[in-house]
Amino acid sequence: MLSLLHTYITVYKLRSFSKAAAVLYISQPTVSVHIKKLEQLTETPLFLRNDDKSITPTEFGDILYPQAQNIIKNWDNTIIDLDKKKRSRKSITLLLSHSISELYFKNFIPKLILNFPHIDFTFLVKHSTEIMQLVTEDSSVIGLIEEPTNRIDFYEVKLFEDGLIHVGNPTSPYWITREWDYSLHQLSQVYWNLHHLKFNEIATNNLSFLFKLVANDIGQTLTSKKTLDSLPKIQWQETSLARDFTLISKKNPLKNTNSALLITFLIEEFKNNTHIEENNSRLNKS
Repeated sequence: MLSLLHTYITVYKLRSFSKAAAVLYISQPTVSVHIKKLEQLTETPLFLRNDDKSITPTEFGDILYPQAQNIIKNWDNTIIDLDKKKRSRKSITLLLSHSISELYFKNFIPKLILNFPHIDFTFLVKHSTEIMQLVTEDSSVIGLIEEPTNRIDFYEVKLFEDGLIHVGNPTSPYWITREWDYSLHQLSQVYWNLHHLKFNEIATNNLSFLFKLVANDIGQTLTSKKTLDSLPKIQWQETSLARDFTLISKKNPLKNTNSALLITFLIEEFKNNTHIEENNSRLNKS
């Protein structure tokens, strides 16, 4: 249709099939075919063919001319808008729990940026309860938390199992807790009961500060085995406890959308990271 309208506009302006053919770089019979097809589609004569081989627009042709120009202009604008949309940058917010951001996520941020150069990322570090609330309120964010939710209104994927170790000076009477981390509180209580332990408590809301306390022989705590990367000389012992790091979003993203591709990337990266950690652990034991 657009090619027919382009031919029609050129013929209308030049009042000649042969001149229009030369301008459009097509044959004169092709011009005639285009005009005939347009007249058939509109069921309207658009040009009068005169005896001297000149042509004159009919009253219907005069009406069609500005409308044809508008159709082509609107189409061109639509293509421009579509192109802008395709080239426009997207924004995605990732909400990260403290342990995930400190211990795991920073390892593959360069790869993340490299794989999604068209996305502007916002990384916000929150505690898991706050992340769940924000995901409930905003379907455009993705949360990475330290526990499963089992909520039917969430799209939820287990990333991996994070093994916990007991770290710190075994003679210290203090147990360091992270005041926001309800799941780790519960696991600590299980561990205390299992080993008949009792402590005075020190609370902090900062994971890095907790590491500094432990590094200075102030207190004991349960933490991810990944902590040993930051505290290689710390005293520690294995436990049978673990927690599930989990990805959550308000809804299951549509296939091949930016969110879906990002979620697939995160799942694969955490899985690969876990395999690397397991292999390194086996090598160290051997």
